[in-house]
Amino acid sequence: MFKNYFKTAWRNLVKNKPAAFINIAGLSIGMAVTMLIALWIWDELSFDNYNENFNKIAQIARKEITNGNAYVSSGNNHFPIPLSLELRTNYNNLFKHVALATETGKHVLDFNGNKFSEQGMYVEKDFTSIFSLKMLAGSSADFSNPNSILLGKAAAKALFGDGNAVGQVVKLDNTEPLKVSGVFDDLPDNTTFARTDFICPWSL
Repeated sequence: MFKNYFKTAWRNLVKNKPAAFINIAGLSIGMAVTMLIALWIWDELSFDNYNENFNKIAQIARKEITNGNAYVSSGNNHFPIPLSLELRTNYNNLFKHVALATETGKHVLDFNGNKFSEQGMYVEKDFTSIFSLKMLAGSSADFSNPNSILLGKAAAKALFGDGNAVGQVVKLDNTEPLKVSGVFDDLPDNTTFARTDFICPWSL
C-alpha cells in the first residue's frame, strides 16, 4: 500500500519537475526559517538563566538628557564609583548585595613564562554572591584578598594543563603577582559575562 503511494508520488514529481522543485524548495526554506526563529527565541528566553538568582538580579542603568534627547546606558564606564556605597548605605532594604564590575578587557596572564591573552574584569566582593559561579576547584570565599584571582576552566587549562591551579601564582600584565583562589566553570555563551576568562578583586 505504502509502496503504491510512493510510486504515485514519485511519478507526479518526475512528471511535474518545475512545480515539484518549487514546492520542495519552499517547504525546505520554510522549515529552516522556522527552526532558526525557534532557536533565536530559545536563546533569548534562556539568556542569563544559568544563574540561580536570575529573576532577582537588577542592573542599574543611567539616564542622561543631552540637548533634549534622552540616553539610557548600563555601561560600567558611566557610573560614579561611590554609587555602590550609596546603594548599600541608603537602599539596603532594596538590595541584598551590590557589586560594581568593570567591562571585560584583554589582559596578559603569565605563569612561568607561559603567557596568554585572556578576557577578564575587576569586580567587588559581592559579585560572587550575586552570580552563580560553579566552582570546579578551590573557593570564591577568599576572593576578598586583593592579590587573588579566579580563573575560568579554559584559562586554567591553558596556563596549567592538567595540573592543579589552586594556590599557584600568576602574573597579571607582567606586574601583579596573584594567587589563584579558585577555578570556575566557563560561563555559557548566552549570558552577559560570556567569555570571561578570569575575575580579579575590585580593590586591585
